[in-house]
Amino acid sequence: MKYNSFFNLSMKKFSFEGTTIELGQFSDCELQEASFKGCNLKETSFQDCQLLQANFAESYGFLIDLTQNKVRGARFSSEHGPVLLSSLGIHLE
Repeated sequence: MKYNSFFNLSMKKFSFEGTTIELGQFSDCELQEASFKGCNLKETSFQDCQLLQANFAESYGFLIDLTQNKVRGARFSSEHGPVLLSSLGIHLE
């Protein structure tokens, strides 16, 4: 999928596992417990989303600002740390 916009949708527990979503946008979506495991999310942004307990393990390319989304309990791979922390102004060397 390319250039898709998801706005104000409830997709709780939805499985996107292994899909490609390039240049997409999720805005004001309920994505609690959704799985993006192994997804290519090239330049796909998440804004004002409920990502509680969502799974982003083994995914890549996403743009998630921790100050604009609720991410408590979400799962990420360790290599996502620098990208996630950069939205808080923290840079790892």
